Amino acid sequence: MKTRDKYLTKLIQYKDNEFVKVITGVRRSGKSSILQLFKEYLLEQNTSEENIIEINYEKFIFEELKDGKNLHKYKWIKLKMILKYIY
Repeated sequence: MKTRDKYLTKLIQYKDNEFVKVITGVRRSGKSSILQLFKEYLLEQNTSEENIIEINYEKFIFEELKDGKNLHKYKWIKLKMILKYIY
């Protein structure tokens, strides 16, 4: 897996602000790889795995979360008012 340092550095730089980070690109351009590297970074920084919410829309189990209202409900159930990183 490529390290993609430029993009990972940007994610790290802005990780604790309130804005949603959007990663776009054509299929197979490395978006998921960047997020996996970011997850590894968070774990190395002693972020608890339970504080990281990982949603893969290609898996059927997350199909209902494609609706914004359902995603919002899911997020608040999972957050429990603790800082989490969602991707």
